[in-house]
Amino acid sequence: MELFWEIVAGLALIAVLVLALVLRNTRRRHAARTAAQEALQQRQAQSHDDQLRGLSRQHSDALADQRSRTAAYEAVTLRAMGWDVASRDMIIDVCEELGVAGVLMTNIVFVPIDTKPFYRYAAQVDHVLVVGASVLLVESKRWNGVVFDGINPAAAHPSFGRLLAPPPGGPFAVQIVPDTPEHWIVRTYPSRSSLAPAAQARRQAARFHHYLAAVHGPSAPRVDTCVFYSHPNAQVFARPKDTAGDFSTLIADGYDGLRRVLRGYVSNPSSRRAMPSAVLETLVDVATDVVELGTAPMAVESDLGAVDPVDGFDDDAPGLTIREVRGVPDWFTDPRHHD
Repeated sequence: MELFWEIVAGLALIAVLVLALVLRNTRRRHAARTAAQEALQQRQAQSHDDQLRGLSRQHSDALADQRSRTAAYEAVTLRAMGWDVASRDMIIDVCEELGVAGVLMTNIVFVPIDTKPFYRYAAQVDHVLVVGASVLLVESKRWNGVVFDGINPAAAHPSFGRLLAPPPGGPFAVQIVPDTPEHWIVRTYPSRSSLAPAAQARRQAARFHHYLAAVHGPSAPRVDTCVFYSHPNAQVFARPKDTAGDFSTLIADGYDGLRRVLRGYVSNPSSRRAMPSAVLETLVDVATDVVELGTAPMAVESDLGAVDPVDGFDDDAPGLTIREVRGVPDWFTDPRHHD
């Protein structure tokens, strides 16, 4: 009997030892699982933190890129407006003197229809003057020095002819400008390069007309052209009109030349017809600066500063308001070609 209890006690001891081993192994496995879960949670938390930091960096980069694009857009706009402010003010003064009623738009930016979808251009036009149903695109050239536009230099003076020969074919321009007291620069703009002002104005007018025609179809107006030399120190030798085929471009030299051109232009029959309001809205939509002239009320705010109303305006009557451009069109800051 005594042996029996010894056996039972031994088995009980073995059972206790086995149970202890099982419990220890269970605790170890539980601790290992807990440690693995904690490690997984830490890795997931770290991954989440990394994702958040990555998204934060992407957001910061996107904001920086947007600020850069905005700054680039504003710089281009302000630079273009800086170039155009003198000519814009002269156009306003001449229109006021002649009593022209119309709308003057400055720094017009649009995407030409002939541009490939994957290679977008931003075309820029200096000024567009709308008088009735007439649309006059004004290519402003603030060139100083001596300028020959479509005139053989020899026709101005034989000595010029000995120094300069006009490039062959089509419209051209030659500019002689002082660089330093010892050096002068001669710039030649042949027609084949599309850099001659008259050729450039006609090219921009064709693209702008196609842009309007894509929106308004047959109701899109014809776009006439004018080259305006606005620098007060320029001596310009030019014909009143540059003609290539069936297309003519008016040439204006300074304030008096612009007055001559606009006096004749506003007398054409289309200037006495009304411009469709939808077309005018499209024109205004792509302009940075809009000024209403004549007997209609003119808004007094502008990207270029305040413009005093012309005498006789009814300040309480409805009219166009100056539109301030905000935001950055994606196509505008594309690093590829800009006209």
